[in-house]
Amino acid sequence: MWSKNIPSFLVAIASMALLAACSDTDIAAQRAARAAKAQGDIVVGVSWPFSTAKGRLWEGVAMAQEELNAAGGVLGRKLVLVKEDDQLSVTKGTVIAHKFAENLDMVAVIGTLNSYIAIPTAPVYEFAGMVMLTQGSSVVRLTNQGYKKVFRMIPSNRNVGEMLADYAKSKKYKHVLVYYVKNEYGLDLANAFEQRATVIGVEVTDRVSYLAGAGDYKLAMQHWKDFYNFDAIFLAGSLPEGAQIIRAAREIGIKVPIFAADGLDSPDLMKLGGDAVEGVEVTSFFHPNTPTPVVRAFNDKFVKRYNKLPDTSAALGYDAVTLLAHAMTKAKTTVPADIAAELHKLKGWSGVTGEHGFDGAGNVMDKPVVMQVVKNGQFEFSTIGH
Repeated sequence: MWSKNIPSFLVAIASMALLAACSDTDIAAQRAARAAKAQGDIVVGVSWPFSTAKGRLWEGVAMAQEELNAAGGVLGRKLVLVKEDDQLSVTKGTVIAHKFAENLDMVAVIGTLNSYIAIPTAPVYEFAGMVMLTQGSSVVRLTNQGYKKVFRMIPSNRNVGEMLADYAKSKKYKHVLVYYVKNEYGLDLANAFEQRATVIGVEVTDRVSYLAGAGDYKLAMQHWKDFYNFDAIFLAGSLPEGAQIIRAAREIGIKVPIFAADGLDSPDLMKLGGDAVEGVEVTSFFHPNTPTPVVRAFNDKFVKRYNKLPDTSAALGYDAVTLLAHAMTKAKTTVPADIAAELHKLKGWSGVTGEHGFDGAGNVMDKPVVMQVVKNGQFEFSTIGH
């Protein structure tokens, strides 16, 4: 979930320069002053790759918007969502960020999925005085920049990597191979996993990176099979390569358990991997079979509206809208700085994807991570970790 053709820091610098050139006065101050006096619609942007396997975020977002508006809106005002598809493009995502920032009625943005888009767009939103709430960007660096209005609704790669090391320990894996995609997402996960594994006595027998789109992964698999003793493989990557790697491992006779982070959390894993991915364990931040009353109630509403169960993206989208509405209600205003202040103070807010609270950097704290396993061609709920 990282780099494309254009360096993200160059895109961010160019975008902020363009934004600054658009006005003779501070755009953040203009937005705040406008929000302080506003009595009409509350405008929130949504930027996401809606045509992808994780594109169902909009279903959850739209359902939450409908519920809120039917109940009288937020602060007695109608909530309006502006939908834009970034098409997995850093250029498109930055154009959207610039467009959103120029809309002085827009106070917050939900998105994006990919870290390579979130990294360059986060400073644009921060500079423009808008709240950014991401449900997809997990790289550690996003919230290490001193932003005041950027929030991450999912655990970071460091949190997930450490949790997976603890999970490996609980499964009594003693010798684990780490295969990670050569980008910031994969490196974050691999480093966090290995550092925690070393502390708790799980041996990382070997770790190797691979290039996304490389196509042939059997060489590394064969090398491991011929020369290493291992009882599990941790795969820190995304799709479609993750499914291809698992197929390659199984085709050459590697039968040990394989577990992966949320980059493989999609039905596409089963479509691409077929029988080879049976038994693979994957992290997620939601599963419709999570045994809690709030999830059951959400499922019932979602099925009634869409005639199907929600997935992780839909659940995160639903939580994003209801969480923003909660912060606005607590702040008694839509001024972005006041919304952000309420989010920073938040502790124990319960959504369908778990409890939420944020630290000073905008990281969600102590949010549960769901472990799911592929059985009979679909994800089944396994357990919850932290």
